[in-house]
Amino acid sequence: MIRIQEDIDIKELHSFRISFKTKFWIDFDDPEGLIELLKQEPYKSLPYQIIGSGTNVLILPIFRGSLLHPVNINITILKETKEDILIEVGAGREWDSLVEWAVQHEFYGIENLSLIPGTVGGAVVQNIGAYGTEIEHHINKVEAINLETGTKQVFDSSQCDFSYRDSIFKRKTKKKWLVWKVQLILSKIPKYNLAYGNLAETVNSKGELNLANLRQLIIETRQKKLPDPKVMGNAGSFFKNPVITKAAYEKLLLSFPDMPSFPSNMDGFVKIPAAWLIEKAGYKGYRENNAGVYTKHSLVLVNYGGATSLNIFQLALRIQMNITNIFGINLEREVRVIKPDYLP
Repeated sequence: MIRIQEDIDIKELHSFRISFKTKFWIDFDDPEGLIELLKQEPYKSLPYQIIGSGTNVLILPIFRGSLLHPVNINITILKETKEDILIEVGAGREWDSLVEWAVQHEFYGIENLSLIPGTVGGAVVQNIGAYGTEIEHHINKVEAINLETGTKQVFDSSQCDFSYRDSIFKRKTKKKWLVWKVQLILSKIPKYNLAYGNLAETVNSKGELNLANLRQLIIETRQKKLPDPKVMGNAGSFFKNPVITKAAYEKLLLSFPDMPSFPSNMDGFVKIPAAWLIEKAGYKGYRENNAGVYTKHSLVLVNYGGATSLNIFQLALRIQMNITNIFGINLEREVRVIKPDYLP
């Protein structure tokens, strides 16, 4: 199936809820047919980008091309033992619906990633993580399709080049590969990851320690921190937590003795909470042109209503420049910006 819509307003199709028209919006569950379509006019003369749920993306209206939206959502059990289960999931499936399915079937491993918005494909591209868990720890294989050549390749987890909020599909070949199917290994034996923060303590407030109660706790915790995109347009955390050397961190402590840090997975490096940097720079609750920084969480840029994507983009650039000027730290966007190549 391929469905093409032209010049449609995508306000309801992305979480920033900004109104503008895209040239083509293409829903598809037939990648081979899509590749043939992209060889034809007018599509072959236009830029294109893959988009999932539109929950981790900012689309600038000066991008006039095709937005490709996969809609394959099936879950297939490939292999099952007494200890583990191997499943294959279509990249177009909503990530949280997969987590809900796993919890209902008492499969362990991804419950800490509850309520993260987006699709399964987007989760892989972004290497989503929360509360001490990252999706890379559960990936077996990823089936991806090269949209330029039509070839299919299966990547082992190690070939995906996962790192903090990053993967080969995002960093090196982001316009080439379409993540199509994802294999995950989940445990059938109870295994909980409660090492993050006070999860071990607070889950007791739900009663029995089980998957359903832990998922509910994660959902409630996220809902307290982040605004509902249906009420206030946003894409969650806009920036990554920067990773710097321990030596650079110790030098910064001389000027900012209250600067927090937490361990990195790289020797000799630490992570600095981007939210702390942004708040220290005076941007928490900042607002201009109906774009702003959320009052409860300074990592979240919001559309108060009527903001344009350029307003959000310009605010993000201003924050990045000021963080560099104050701390000498470069903030990287976590949110993917769909834009012409000449913009930063």
